[in-house]
Amino acid sequence: MIRLRILAALCALIAAPAGAAEDAPRFNVDLSAHTISITAGFDGARVVLYGARSGSGDVVAILRGPTKPVEVQRKDSYAGIWLNADSAAFVDAPAFYRVAASAPLDQIAPRDVRALQGVGLEHLSFRPPAGVSPEAAAAFRFALIRLKRARGLYADAVRPIVFTDDLFRVDLAFPADVPTGQYTVQVLLFEDGEIVAAQTTPLIVNKIGFSAAVARFAEQRAPLYGLLAVLAAAAAGWLVDRLLRRSG
Repeated sequence: MIRLRILAALCALIAAPAGAAEDAPRFNVDLSAHTISITAGFDGARVVLYGARSGSGDVVAILRGPTKPVEVQRKDSYAGIWLNADSAAFVDAPAFYRVAASAPLDQIAPRDVRALQGVGLEHLSFRPPAGVSPEAAAAFRFALIRLKRARGLYADAVRPIVFTDDLFRVDLAFPADVPTGQYTVQVLLFEDGEIVAAQTTPLIVNKIGFSAAVARFAEQRAPLYGLLAVLAAAAAGWLVDRLLRRSG
């Protein structure tokens, strides 16, 4: 199936309108799947990004999102007890972030161009939290990125995009706890350090079946869901206690 889609992308390139500039680099990009369905027992997924390029240039792919508000809290020690202190809310932080490229990023484009496009984790920017100084905002941003990296949601490493002649591909891996929502895969074609073509493809991650029903119930009836969770935990504890008493 993936090979057929790559062949279709090649055909689209060959059939490009004659009126287009012949020397301009062109490329087509697609995904092996545009939806990731999370069901019971979901342990991660893999989606292949592939494309065809006509002309020269390096390719960079940026996987982002969805954007969700995130609050970061700083803990301070009071008499040997760690308690929550200051906090900052980021309203536009992507829940997931990955970069793939056909060459080292510093060889593809200068730092200012990468910073403008948010290419690379060091250039991932968030709107500064309201009422927080620039110094504190930078510290909270560092903490947020560190926490996301620890959970495997942000990645420092740049995955290699592999070329075979003018065809390219890269595997995009999603962990078991991947956030749901709408993702974007932005693919940029660089030449001489400048962007000469771009394409954005959507990707949806959603829950289906029993997992989706539980998620909707937890969101729409949060107090009742919390009560049921407490009762379920208490019932499980009581059952374990009874079994231990019988076995003893």
